[in-house]
Amino acid sequence: MSCPETAVGAYILGTLDPAERAAVAAHLEECERCRSVRDEFAGLPGMLSRLTPEEAAGGPPRPDESAYRRLESAAAERRARHRRRRRLVAAIAVLLLLAGLGAGWLLWPREQAPATVSATSGPVEAIVSIRAADNGSRLSLELHGVRSGERCRLVAVGRDGHREVAGSWVATYSGAATVTGITAAGPDELVRFEIETFDGTTLVTMSMDD
Repeated sequence: MSCPETAVGAYILGTLDPAERAAVAAHLEECERCRSVRDEFAGLPGMLSRLTPEEAAGGPPRPDESAYRRLESAAAERRARHRRRRRLVAAIAVLLLLAGLGAGWLLWPREQAPATVSATSGPVEAIVSIRAADNGSRLSLELHGVRSGERCRLVAVGRDGHREVAGSWVATYSGAATVTGITAAGPDELVRFEIETFDGTTLVTMSMDD
């Protein structure tokens, strides 16, 4: 992580949640500058606990000038780092413009095509597209041949046997449906999909291994 002085201050005052506090603690082990800021203000909570209401109304205590200079130096360094990053991004953009589209394909890979599975059972035809997402998998289902008005659901089944309803719908008058859904399992964790009615009747099963 970068050097967030406000986060270090919140760490000292004990106002961070456990995950944030653990992240700042890990950063302090690696960053001498932030450790110096922590040490400088380590006594602040004790000082604040001893303040009377009248003293608190007078405003916060003023740290010494050396602490301010260190904070100003850290802020200046951070601004310089941001300027360098902006110049680098601008240089890359110029190179891409000069090199043409080919350089773009080298630097940014194309989005991976979704995996698809399909199956037919009697009049019912189904195809599911599976694309990886940050929180699992995004699913897109095309379904035909279901009885009009039938209430259906798409069930994703993982390798561990876990079943998750990824979407539900009511078939149109033509018995067709296009449904999007999401499951917490990644594409490599899925083994099959089942289309079933709300009373538990399985209409069609699609296996990832087919």
